[in-house]
Amino acid sequence: PAQALEAAQPTQISTTSDTLKFDDGTTAPATRPVATPVRSDAYQSIRELNRSKKAKILEGSIIYRCDHRTGNGFHVRMGDDTGEINIKFWGSAADKFKCHQGLQKAAVIQIQGFRVHDLTPKQLEYAPAGRSIELVYDNQVHPDIYVLSQPPQTSITQDMDPQEALLHPINSHVNIVAWVVDMSPDV
Repeated sequence: PAQALEAAQPTQISTTSDTLKFDDGTTAPATRPVATPVRSDAYQSIRELNRSKKAKILEGSIIYRCDHRTGNGFHVRMGDDTGEINIKFWGSAADKFKCHQGLQKAAVIQIQGFRVHDLTPKQLEYAPAGRSIELVYDNQVHPDIYVLSQPPQTSITQDMDPQEALLHPINSHVNIVAWVVDMSPDV
């Protein structure tokens, strides 16, 4: 029976990184075993980033978001299995990424193109435990944020003004913060 099984399967004669070629002329895509994780040297954990202070590709989930009351900046806290780190957005990067779906609580993202910034003694008081750096997006040429997993719709609650609300797609649910400036006594 084992000999019959071997005879039924074509013999592999050559391999490329994308295709297997068999001696009967057929081809098949080359696959990796499902249980084999693929990790590039370009990726790093938050702990590795804190040690090396050299920016590579970072993956994690958004734990917290804070839109600054003055100016156009905001920051998020991202975490992975090794720790948490703050990521701050200023200037044109804040404008570009303010409504990015990946920068909402519970989203899982991959980032690159950020600048590593050493924390001052005062900033260390507010940093995640064990962290001596933060990441900054301000005027970098190629900051990239890739969404690996969208946040659940229920977690996207962000107060915004009417101008920000108009930037969202039609049929989006938004919370608008507004104040009445003048009311007519005739009402």
